[in-house]
Amino acid sequence: MSPTPKILVVDDMFTIRVFLRGLLRPFGWTLIEASDARQALALCKKELPNAIISDVRMPGMTGIELVGALKADPLTAGIPVILLTSEKDAETREKGLAAGAAAYLKKPIDAEVLEKTISQLLASSNTKEIRS
Repeated sequence: MSPTPKILVVDDMFTIRVFLRGLLRPFGWTLIEASDARQALALCKKELPNAIISDVRMPGMTGIELVGALKADPLTAGIPVILLTSEKDAETREKGLAAGAAAYLKKPIDAEVLEKTISQLLASSNTKEIRS
C-alpha cells in the first residue's frame, strides 16, 4: 500500500490555511502547514512533501522566491508547487511559472480545480515515486 501523500500548505494568513485545510482534508491527504516561505523550506527538507500549495505574496520571501529556492536544491527540486494568488496581472503568473511552479491558480479558490490540480500532480509523480 502506498503511503498517504503529504501536502504542504504555505500562507502567512492563518484563516487561509484553515480554509485550505477544510477543502483538502476530505481527500485523505496528510496536511502540513507553514506560515512563511522560510519555515516551508525547513519543513520541506524534513518532511519531503509530495506537493506544495503556496501563496505568492508573503512577507519576507515570496512564493515565487520559495519556488526558486526549492528548484535550486536537488533534495526538493522535484516537489511540484502550486502557487495561489489574488494577483490579476500576467507578469506575476509568468514569473511564477518561469521559476518552476507546476501550476498557478487564482483566488478565490475553486475547490474542484484545486483538488484536480493536486491529484494530477500526485499522479504524475506517482509514476516516479511518492516520497514517504
